[in-house]
Amino acid sequence: MRIGIVSDLHFGSSYALGCIDPATQINTRLLDFVKTFDCIIDMFEQNGVNLVIIPGDIFDVRNPSTVAINVFSKCLKRTLDKGLEVLIVAGNHDITRSTDTTTIDFLEHLDLSGVSIYTKPGIKSFKDFHLITLPYRDRKQLKANSNEEAARTIKNQINELSKDLIGPKIVIGHFMVDTAPTGIDGETFSINEVVLPFNTFSEVNFVVMGHIHDGKILRSSNPPVLYAGSMEKITFGDRNSEKSTIIIDTNDLTNFKRIPTKVRDLFELDFDYSADKPYKSGITEKIIKDVSAFITKNNVKGSILRLIVKMNDSDVYHVNQDQIKDRLLDSEISCLAGLQISSTSSRQSRDESITENEDSKKAFKSFVGNLKEPDSIKKRLLKFGEQIIEEIEGK
Repeated sequence: MRIGIVSDLHFGSSYALGCIDPATQINTRLLDFVKTFDCIIDMFEQNGVNLVIIPGDIFDVRNPSTVAINVFSKCLKRTLDKGLEVLIVAGNHDITRSTDTTTIDFLEHLDLSGVSIYTKPGIKSFKDFHLITLPYRDRKQLKANSNEEAARTIKNQINELSKDLIGPKIVIGHFMVDTAPTGIDGETFSINEVVLPFNTFSEVNFVVMGHIHDGKILRSSNPPVLYAGSMEKITFGDRNSEKSTIIIDTNDLTNFKRIPTKVRDLFELDFDYSADKPYKSGITEKIIKDVSAFITKNNVKGSILRLIVKMNDSDVYHVNQDQIKDRLLDSEISCLAGLQISSTSSRQSRDESITENEDSKKAFKSFVGNLKEPDSIKKRLLKFGEQIIEEIEGK
C-alpha cells in the first residue's frame, strides 16, 4: 500500500497575510490552504496513494470558525470521493484544555466511512502492516514529573500496543523528537513539552511526526524518523522553508520519498536607513529604488510581501506611503501584508558610565541629566522615576 502524509494543515491561520476575496467573502489565505490541500490530494492520487494520513493540527485554533470547518469538510469529502482513505491523529492545536475534547471530535461522531480519527493512542491494522497512533500529549497530560518519565510512558505505550503485532509497524504521532529544533516559526512550545529520544522507537519500523513545521529527515534508518512539516507557509518565519509531502510504500519502507509542494511565496523586505544621513524629501525615492531592485532580482508575482523600513526620525514626515504601496502593487503581488515604518531618534543617552551594575536611582539620575529638556521637566522626571524605582525594588 502507498501512504501519503501531509501534516499541520492549520486551516484558519495566516489571515493577517491575506485579504477578503470579493467573490466568496473568504480570507484569501484560507482559499490558499484549500487549493494547496486539493493539489496535494491530486498528486497523491496520481502517485497511487491509497491512504492519506494527517499527523495533527487540522485547525489553527481550538475554537475554529464555521468557515474553516466548512472548507476543510469539503476538502475531506473531495478526498473520500476520490476513493482515498483518511486517518487523522490529533495534534496540540486540535486538543482543548483536556484530552477528552478535541476540535476533530465531530468527525469521529459522524462515523464517516473511510475516515479514522485518533484522539488517543491506538492501532490501525491492515493486511500487511500496522499503524501505531500517538496523539499529542504534554508532561502535564501524561502526569509526568520530568521529560524522562514522560518519554518512558510513551515508549511503554508503543511497546504495549505493538507487542503482539506481526509485520511492519509505523508510528504516526505529533511530538518533538530528540534533535528537532524547538523554535521554528517563532512558535512558543509549552514548558511541559515532551521531547522523545530516538530509543523510544526501538520496537517499530518507521516513524513520521507532525508538530515541527520544518519537514526533515531526523534519522534515515533503524528506524527512519521523519518530520512531515507544515502544509503551508504560515508566517514570514516560513518564507525560506521548502514545503513537501511524504509518500511511503509499505512494501519497502526504505523507499520513501519527499515530494515538493508548490505554495504561495512569502517575501519580507527589510531596509534600514537609520545609519544614513537624512534623506528628507528623497526618502520615498530611495525606498522605491531599493524595492524595484529587489523586484528585479526576485519573482514576486503572486506572492505575499511585507516591507519593513527603519529610518531617521527626520525622514519619517517625508515618506509617501501611497507611492510605495503603488510600486509594490504594480509588481502583481497577491497581497501586501504590511508596510511598517519606524524611526530611530537622534536623542539618546551616551553616558558610558551607566551600566547594569549601576545603582538604579543613580543610573536614572544620570540618564535624565543627559536629556535636552528644561530643568523643570527633568525635576519632574526624577521625582516620578524615583517613585517608580522605589515601588519596583520594594524600597
